Amino acid sequence: MSRAPSLDDDSSLFIYMVSFMTVLIRALALCATFIATSPTLAQGTGAKGYFNIYNVTVGHEIVGFYTNEGHGWTTNWLTAETLTVGEGAVAQFQPGAVTCQQTFTVGWRSTAGREIRGHPVAINICDATNVYLGIDKLSFD
Repeated sequence: MSRAPSLDDDSSLFIYMVSFMTVLIRALALCATFIATSPTLAQGTGAKGYFNIYNVTVGHEIVGFYTNEGHGWTTNWLTAETLTVGEGAVAQFQPGAVTCQQTFTVGWRSTAGREIRGHPVAINICDATNVYLGIDKLSFD
């Protein structure tokens, strides 16, 4: 039968504390991983109020993502400063608050540091789960 470490036994106390901290760190890492990946793991569509966007370019940062339902461009949907190559984000909105037929444009960082918007592209967002953003082209599944 094991005994609880005592303050008189420094080596046992040290081993106990290291074991406890290891378990705690692993538990926190598991929670952080779940929280960080849960929107990506959910397979919904724009009809459910969210979709994933991904930067699939080579060497270009996305600095803006905008939609237009015929009343002008929205403000930038991105809450992060940029989406670098290979990064993704979740675009969320109130289901039923937007029409399925959407027009998107993407803002790219120029070599001078300014935003340059690409050509508008139309998509039925209700059919999309993942939207892949390339230079002047967009695809989805």
